[in-house]
Amino acid sequence: MIINKRVFQKNVNFILATIIVIILLFLIYLFTNKNYEIKESELSESGVEEYTKLVINEYMSSNDALIDEEGNSYDWVELYNGNEKDINLKNYGLSDQDDRIKWVFPDVTIKAKSYLIVYLSGKNQDGLYATFKLKSTGGETIALVKPSGKVIDAIKTIALEKGRSSARDLSGNWIITDMPTPN
Repeated sequence: MIINKRVFQKNVNFILATIIVIILLFLIYLFTNKNYEIKESELSESGVEEYTKLVINEYMSSNDALIDEEGNSYDWVELYNGNEKDINLKNYGLSDQDDRIKWVFPDVTIKAKSYLIVYLSGKNQDGLYATFKLKSTGGETIALVKPSGKVIDAIKTIALEKGRSSARDLSGNWIITDMPTPN
């Protein structure tokens, strides 16, 4: 293949700009296309949940079933601690965006092999009430973040009808259910 030097010199800026755009697009793809699914190795062969870490396990964005102790029905997210040890969640974070923390956990412990519900009230109140809500139309990312800023788990929400939740099945896949199972 013979390269015409004059043609190349005339188009060098265009070629460099094209290469830079391709590199930028590739980098954007790498940073925005994160895979937060649970790895196959974290599930037992029998299909029974045996997560070995802290995960988001279920969420409901149009709650009409779970009522808090004050009689309010807020949307909620459920966490599951698959570790053998309890985890103090103080300074861990939750968000409906994957690029920043919107709510920080108070001094609360999730027991080993146990569940924890956080209400998504959208209000600044004591207890496990996050200061954001979810849209029932989906399109947000629920992110669980360590105090260090590292994302532990995240899920992109989908549109859910009133009374339905999205939860992990026994294989770790996300499903829609009309029988929510908080806690």
